[in-house]
Amino acid sequence: MNKRILTLLSVLFIIAVMVFAFAACGHEHEFSDAWESDDTYHWHPATCDHTDETEGKEKHTFGESTITLYPTLTTAGKSSATCSVCGKTVETVIPSYSDPAHVHTYTSVIVNPTCTEQGYTKHTCPCGSEYKDNYVNANGHTADEWTSGNDGTHSGTCTVCGEVTVECTFTESVTAPGCTSQGYTTYTCNACGYSYVDDYVGATGHKFKDEYTTNDSYHWHEAICAHTSEKGEYEEHSYTSKVFEPTCTERGYTRYTCECGKYYDDDFVDELGHTVSQWTLADTMLTDETACKYIDTYTGVCSVCSSPATKTETLEKHAFYWAITTPATCEQNGIKTYICANEGCVNHTPNLSSDTMEYEALEHIWELDTENSTEKVTAYKCANTACGETKRTVNSTGSDAQISDDDLNDSNEIVISDTTIGFDSNIKDNLTGSGRVDVSAGTLEGTAREEAIEKAELDPEQLAILEGRTIYNFTVSTQNQSEISDLGGIATIKIRYTLAPGETTEDIVVWYISDGKLECIDAVYSEDAEGNGYVTFTTSHFSYYTVAELTPAERCAKDGHERATFAPTCTEGGYTVCHRCGEILDTFSPVGHNWHSAITSPAGCTENGVMTHTCSTCNATYEQTIVAMGHNYVLTSHTEPTCLAAGTSVYSCVYCSDSFTRETPVKSHEFAVAVIPATCQDRGFTVKICTLCGTSVTTDYVPKIAHTFGTTWLANEAGHYNICTVCGEAG
Repeated sequence: MNKRILTLLSVLFIIAVMVFAFAACGHEHEFSDAWESDDTYHWHPATCDHTDETEGKEKHTFGESTITLYPTLTTAGKSSATCSVCGKTVETVIPSYSDPAHVHTYTSVIVNPTCTEQGYTKHTCPCGSEYKDNYVNANGHTADEWTSGNDGTHSGTCTVCGEVTVECTFTESVTAPGCTSQGYTTYTCNACGYSYVDDYVGATGHKFKDEYTTNDSYHWHEAICAHTSEKGEYEEHSYTSKVFEPTCTERGYTRYTCECGKYYDDDFVDELGHTVSQWTLADTMLTDETACKYIDTYTGVCSVCSSPATKTETLEKHAFYWAITTPATCEQNGIKTYICANEGCVNHTPNLSSDTMEYEALEHIWELDTENSTEKVTAYKCANTACGETKRTVNSTGSDAQISDDDLNDSNEIVISDTTIGFDSNIKDNLTGSGRVDVSAGTLEGTAREEAIEKAELDPEQLAILEGRTIYNFTVSTQNQSEISDLGGIATIKIRYTLAPGETTEDIVVWYISDGKLECIDAVYSEDAEGNGYVTFTTSHFSYYTVAELTPAERCAKDGHERATFAPTCTEGGYTVCHRCGEILDTFSPVGHNWHSAITSPAGCTENGVMTHTCSTCNATYEQTIVAMGHNYVLTSHTEPTCLAAGTSVYSCVYCSDSFTRETPVKSHEFAVAVIPATCQDRGFTVKICTLCGTSVTTDYVPKIAHTFGTTWLANEAGHYNICTVCGEAG
């Protein structure tokens, strides 16, 4: 036993010397990539000065043999096998046959298994060909008791073959690593009980929850292993800020967020309130009858957020109207007073500079006055109360009328067929004194119409106005003057007229021919109690006249356009158009959108966000993609690898909880090797001890060597003997 201790001490000394020598030498052998070989082994020879060194020396690994030359009756054949590692090829001779028509005739012999060798059946042909099959596993040694050599072998007395020493057969038991302890595998021999530990695995480290636990100041990951008091990444909060703009109904604020998810809001800004471009009256309620006071409720839609909105207004709404306080007569205008229709209203009249107005006098209602009528002149009197107005009319059934000076001065109007003509006092003064006045109200027909139009030399557009219409020819003359064109006063002419389909009363005018062109004058359309239509106009001279309806373009050319302006929008231009003729008078460019932007879905590490742009004018919207930020990983923990455990580097995203771990491979053991030679007392072996962790591995056992006995014989009572010159044992 003392010798084993001395041996182990020697080994440790040798290891120390070797480690020192390796450190001092610092040389690493270099080997050729090419293989060298003999019939049994292959290896890589050293290319440095240490030519006796080899690398990867192992026995050949031959595959199945291939017959390259078949044997004959007189010549031998050949087969070859090639090493799958180095490519070395070895040939084997196949004996020749003694008979060209040889057929193998095998004799079978069963070879029983032994403790260490397989059993099998051997088949042999007289020609020398043989093969084996039906293999049976070796029986193994059988002993009543095994004694461990504590070195991977055990000894005992086999019931078959006697004293033997055999390699242990181990079973494995794996101990898993813990948070702070290594894992390992225990190898135990079932026969002798010898065991050893190897295949160490590094400690796993503590395991923590993915989610954070927080308080007001710190955040950490709680342990989910047995060590519940451990805290992972225990750190103070580190906040980043993000501004949320105020909306119509919600305050704006700044949110301060830590990577662990804890946040708080601060720096608040008041909400903006709704922006409504058009309010609609939804309800009105009378609250004070004496003042006509109402509360009006309006509804609308916010142009920013599209939410419904309401507002109220308190105001006075009098039901003012013009009430007749002094009725009109045929001679005098009436008076209207502006008063509130609500009899309970205290402010019955508005606070105006003038709360009264005149309205037009009544039209006369003419009734026939037979007492004052004559054969030539018909008298009328007004039927309106308190009106004493009269009029006298000269009637003619033909197309002209002959009137005496007296009848002309005594009459108010001349009726010729469907035409009524009235002269003012200036015309009457100009026409009287000759004894008789001739007035005609005919129409141009046939050749006379063609000649009158041709003489006027009108352009095509003006000719189109006259086409299909009646042309009236009004003339007046006296005994002294054949025909008077300039009347010297104002004549009022009333023509019987029936509206054509589609004609409107407000666009009826009268055209007359003057100096080679058509002139337009205003006219009034009216109907009598029987529904007969009339067109009335005034003129200071007689000419050719026709009644027509102005087109919208003609009305605009005469009176100017009726403008309506449509404001431009964000996307469409505006314009000013004439309501009457439809002509576009002005155009305006679109004003463009007034975009208000807000992040409606923040971008994450892997998911895109959305920014929504809303026009505050028209409420149009569009969305813009916010590209995902991508993870931003930083190293949060690191463990260096050893020869017992792999190293780890944990990288965590600063924006989210995502993380990953990179493992650094376990370092190789840095073994110091010592070869302990066999003696006549102990087996030899090779021991390797890791200079980093102390792990040791014993391999390559070598059997004991024979005693070296001296030549001198000694004797005792039992007989004579020699003494081993190495260990001193007698033998």
